Amino acid sequence: FVAMGERQQSSRAQNLGESHGKVARIERDGSIPADNPFVGTAGARTEIWSLGHRNPQGAAIHPVTGALWVTEH
Repeated sequence: FVAMGERQQSSRAQNLGESHGKVARIERDGSIPADNPFVGTAGARTEIWSLGHRNPQGAAIHPVTGALWVTEH
């Protein structure tokens, strides 16, 4: 997972064609997981896992469920 802020350009955080304000999920070899949410969506960056983030400050994987938790301000 890679978390990216929106750089004080909030409208970009909702644009699926840009990486600003997103959390991306990529494999260790740089490939894109086939089950990412926007794979197959026209105009979307396939690495996007979640969007609409202002400024991610930290992230952790839940030790039991494997869910990603992200904090931001």
